[in-house]
Amino acid sequence: MAIQYIYHEYGKVAFLSECNKENLTAVRFYEKLGFKNTY
Repeated sequence: MAIQYIYHEYGKVAFLSECNKENLTAVRFYEKLGFKNTY
């Protein structure tokens, strides 16, 4: 699956940031969970 490929190549952080670039609330939520912003 494409999602698994993205996870493998870039990790979950890059995937989540890519999905939520326009959604700062979601980005802040992920950052609270310990994910780092990748852009």
